[in-house]
Amino acid sequence: MTDIVSLSTQQIQAFLLALLRTGGFVAAAPALSHRFVPVPVKIGLSLALAWALTPQIASALPNAPEHLASFAVLGLRETITGVIIGFVFSLLFAGLQAAGEVVGLQVGFGLANVYDTTSEQQVGVLAQFELILGMLLFFAMDGHHLMLRAFFDSYRVIGLDGLVLGDAGLESLLRISGTLFVIAIKAAAPVLAAVFLTEVALGIAARTVPQMNVFIVGFPLKIGVGLFMLAGSLPLFSAFMGKVLLNLSTSLDGLLAALGTR
Repeated sequence: MTDIVSLSTQQIQAFLLALLRTGGFVAAAPALSHRFVPVPVKIGLSLALAWALTPQIASALPNAPEHLASFAVLGLRETITGVIIGFVFSLLFAGLQAAGEVVGLQVGFGLANVYDTTSEQQVGVLAQFELILGMLLFFAMDGHHLMLRAFFDSYRVIGLDGLVLGDAGLESLLRISGTLFVIAIKAAAPVLAAVFLTEVALGIAARTVPQMNVFIVGFPLKIGVGLFMLAGSLPLFSAFMGKVLLNLSTSLDGLLAALGTR
């Protein structure tokens, strides 16, 4: 084990830079960034990752900046790199939560909200269900391993002081951000299609049987159809999660390559 007292200036700077990147990663990564994770755990994880990375990146550290302002700029780049990696994976859960909100609104659960202690706001019950289910499948499919692999690969692709926020990197980041809406639409598609067909059937029934009150009949019918379709599509949800994780991992590799291109 490296003696802390005998650390060189280069090793100390490498540790601080690694701590900034790991801190940004932990602050933005799904699950790790949630409020229910104690702050000491987040700090301890950041310190442990930074300490483990220090021996590998100390030799790759560029010329040590002589001024504090130069080191601060370098530290800011490292923090942004960590935040970007965590942000890409957090898009998955933001998309699932958005899908749950849309499904709940269409089914009739627009007013059925619960208090989310992590975000300190009211969220739909189906949005919370989608989020929790997605989080469980994320860990069951070793999504956290993909997330850590992407983080460690960032040192190989971008390295230290290699972040470039150019046109290619920003364009790739915006393209990946757009996957949030794609994830939301695909996750909600089965229920939305079933509810849409139910609305069409109710419209036809209203024209053929004017005496029937479609509003009274349609409300419980849409809830039943929506919940039935949601339960029926659960076996396909794991396959959907697997494809999304693979696509996010591939997109992140391309993003890191674009951010590391000068």
